[in-house]
Amino acid sequence: MRGFDVEGKQIQPPKEEKYKEPLDNKPKKKYGQERIRWVVNFDGDHSIWQWKEEGKTIESSEVYEIYNGLMKSLDEPMIPDAKDIFNVVAYDDNKIGKKIVPVIYQAAIDSWKNFVREVHCHALDNGQKIQVSILFNNEELREHKIANRLYEWFRIWFYGRKIDVETFYIVLEDNNTPKLFDFKNIYSGENSIEQDSIHLDKHNVDVKYYFGNLRHPIIFINTSNHAMAEHDTNHELWKWEYIPWQKDGGVEFHNKSREKIDESFKKKFGFK
Repeated sequence: MRGFDVEGKQIQPPKEEKYKEPLDNKPKKKYGQERIRWVVNFDGDHSIWQWKEEGKTIESSEVYEIYNGLMKSLDEPMIPDAKDIFNVVAYDDNKIGKKIVPVIYQAAIDSWKNFVREVHCHALDNGQKIQVSILFNNEELREHKIANRLYEWFRIWFYGRKIDVETFYIVLEDNNTPKLFDFKNIYSGENSIEQDSIHLDKHNVDVKYYFGNLRHPIIFINTSNHAMAEHDTNHELWKWEYIPWQKDGGVEFHNKSREKIDESFKKKFGFK
């Protein structure tokens, strides 16, 4: 996933145009041959496109289908108080997906080594607050990369694990709709992926985006130490999308509390 903002009136109908193949990965990095592509332009900086396929018309192309879907969504009425819902065409809303479960976006350059492994949603306050704990495979520093090995050793010695665990809270309204986030020592503010020592506090943060419906608030992992926010601070970077209830999605979903998660690692490594 990669996100950007654009006004509906800026979206242009699909068209055919000449385009040189993108730079290759060879040392000299040359552009390829000029070919014909089908493209939908959003503004001066963003577009979606595909190479023209022989035997097919532009009306039968994937980009034309996407364009029609966008135009249709602009005409659909907004859901009250939730205009920023990611309008997902199709996804598996199974038994877990019918619960309050966040969808997580993480910059792809961070997730190669530090991918999300588990998401835990633990109910508190008679179900009016959800404690969400995210388990990452590791935590690799960028700004202070020289201290990586020392930091890994510290996590194993102090926490009994190399895996990084971060926790935030979802606060529900009376109708069990996610409304607010609470971030304790893990809010990113406007800091981006190059920062790795961000531990801000922020409470009563309005949910900004939802995925598909009002049960799935969206969280962005923004920094290298996995500080997060309700908004994206790495707009120009591709994201991995983690849907915890998706079948064969690579992320395990559980409901352990943060306390139980920490205890499980201490027992595994022989800590008391």
